Amino acid sequence: MAPGKRSAWTSRKPEEPMPTDYEKIRAMNMMKNNQLFQRLGLGQLKSLVTATSANNKDDCPQQSESLYDGENTDNSNEEESQCRNNGRANLSNDGDQISTKVTRGNKRIVAPVQERTIRVTRQRIAEINQENSHNLSVHKQLSSCPTTNHDSIETLVVPTQPSANTTIDNNPTHNIDNAIEPNSLIQEESDNHNAVEGTIDIIPRRKSMGKQLESLSRGLGMKIPIQITEGSKRPEPPIQAAKFASEGGITLRQHIPIFHHWKEYKRKGNEPTIKNYIGKVTAQFTMDNDSKAVEDACLDMLKVGQRQMRYRLKQKYFNGIPANQVRSTSPISSMSDEDWRKLVEKWSTPKHKDSCMKNKLNREKVQYQQCTGSQSYIAKAYLLKQEKYKDAEPSAIDLFKDMHCSKKKGFSENVKKAIVDMEAMVTTPVEDGQQQKSPMEVVSEVLGGSSLFLHNVGLQDNSKKSSTTTVSAKVQELQNQLESERLEKDGLREEVETLKAQAQASKETMDNMKRSMEENNSLLHQLLSFNRSQAPPS
Repeated sequence: MAPGKRSAWTSRKPEEPMPTDYEKIRAMNMMKNNQLFQRLGLGQLKSLVTATSANNKDDCPQQSESLYDGENTDNSNEEESQCRNNGRANLSNDGDQISTKVTRGNKRIVAPVQERTIRVTRQRIAEINQENSHNLSVHKQLSSCPTTNHDSIETLVVPTQPSANTTIDNNPTHNIDNAIEPNSLIQEESDNHNAVEGTIDIIPRRKSMGKQLESLSRGLGMKIPIQITEGSKRPEPPIQAAKFASEGGITLRQHIPIFHHWKEYKRKGNEPTIKNYIGKVTAQFTMDNDSKAVEDACLDMLKVGQRQMRYRLKQKYFNGIPANQVRSTSPISSMSDEDWRKLVEKWSTPKHKDSCMKNKLNREKVQYQQCTGSQSYIAKAYLLKQEKYKDAEPSAIDLFKDMHCSKKKGFSENVKKAIVDMEAMVTTPVEDGQQQKSPMEVVSEVLGGSSLFLHNVGLQDNSKKSSTTTVSAKVQELQNQLESERLEKDGLREEVETLKAQAQASKETMDNMKRSMEENNSLLHQLLSFNRSQAPPS
């Protein structure tokens, strides 16, 4: 052979042994398990197959530190035959190997394959549960009908590592201990890759203790400051409004009893309950506890929250349930049995049912649906002023458009009509002597007097639903105004009488002067006539 030349020897591909029935069934079941594990996001089967594969270099007598297989070396044929013989020996003795086939690779370094982690979300779990329930129903149907040994073998899943004393017969699942059921939901990996669980450990949700609020306060180095203006029920910044409402809900669910009516909170015996609620909520923030606006905001949040809790109790434990099956005891620990029975009695009255039906019909008549999501009008207006209207103050019409525009559907027909009417009223020319209407007046006129939109966005201070203090103040103001008008009227009456007296006196004076003038005239006539009579004739 000439130097520098290689022999033209080519190795024949060794004949693969025919797999047995057990190996075929085992490979089929491994494929099924692999598909199930991939849907679950688990890489257990892949690691097991990689560890027990015949291509693993740990079984070869000469192992290299780098991941390559040199086929062009001189002793490559000997290594190949040794690996083939070792693979057959291991299969006959231990049963740990899947296949004796050895492939010849290149001198190319292969990086280890990294498994892609798959997040197990609620949607994925729901899909897996639905598929597993379908598989379980199919499995039950198959188990109910008579099957042969071959059919029963196909419906079972064989473990990836059979024991050494496993025998191959008509029923290869005779001595299998760790079989994976097809309706299992999730499988936990252990150190030896043999511990497989078939259920999900559902951990109950812990009580919400405002951990995110605590982390924010810890990051800021102080409690979140909250400012509530006079006449408002919520803070303007969205983050403050969200945390304020969240903390109020947590305090209500964990520390405040639920009564059957809002009036029960205002009784003398229950006044400490309201003070306790306000104290626990305000203690989580930096805010003025003695402010009237803060107290009103906390009371409004308590009123809305306990009403919502009663509504949820009604939806879950009363609606759609026969009268003889309604609970006689309270379903929650924060409500007493007596309050629950009063609440059930109230729900059962025809008057309450009629009012619920009327309220449902009234809700269907709402023409301008709010499109601000979970944010209130006041928080959405604050956000728009910070982001969209940085340079100029938004008008009432601009706020109406932004508050009633859906991201998916846009404006509704009623909103479109209202916007057209508003813009037409603004662009209408004004006649001489009249004043142009402001955007607030236009919005108020188009929406009607019963609309609270302008008040909810913070453009109007006074609300239609006034409190008792406001009503009494208005009554006192009206009384003072009436008193001042009465005094003014009395003064005018006196002035009129004085003017009448003066006019009468002036009239009498004029009459006297007129009489004196007449007397003087008569005297003058007499003197003239006397002078004429005394004059000598000419």
